[in-house]
Amino acid sequence: MSLKTQLTYLREIKAAGFKLVGSKSINTHDGACWEATLAFGTQKLVRVSNGGYGGPDETHVLATPKLPLEVIRKQIATFFAIPAVQQLLKASQMEMEGYSLEFKTITQAEFDAKKAAILANDVPVSNQGIELAVQAMADLYQSLANIKRKLKTSICYVKKGGDEKGEWYSCKASDTPDNRAYIRKRDDVDYFLADLVAGL
Repeated sequence: MSLKTQLTYLREIKAAGFKLVGSKSINTHDGACWEATLAFGTQKLVRVSNGGYGGPDETHVLATPKLPLEVIRKQIATFFAIPAVQQLLKASQMEMEGYSLEFKTITQAEFDAKKAAILANDVPVSNQGIELAVQAMADLYQSLANIKRKLKTSICYVKKGGDEKGEWYSCKASDTPDNRAYIRKRDDVDYFLADLVAGL
């Protein structure tokens, strides 16, 4: 998935009022230990976590007397209806099927059929879908944090042909029109990342 597409998805999800809070992760011998909470505005809806011991992700619905389960279910349904969320879910599903193809547990024909089915149908609301969406968003948040950190001291940009690969470069300099012009003369720039992350 291209970097520009990923950032566009985050912007669309944010515009709909949804975000992640409390997202954190550390690596362990058996995988990542992580957690993140999906929120709508100030309402915390669902926390997804993994203990990093090789087990499955866990979903915890955060219902309270002020935020009953029925309201959370409606918000989750609204979240799943966002086109960007559907695209993230489909990309995650296809990535998993890609691993099956890579390890030759399915044939190319089976992979093509599964990919076509994934693309043709909306992903329904489920715990697994929530887990996939939150994990995909957490990954995007991490990428965004890395970019923002670098933008504090550098001009960050993507060369033509690099967007689909998620490749970006940085030049330690103030982000001024003159410095951008210098970089454009030196490299075949497609776009500057500061323009894409503004407001995210």
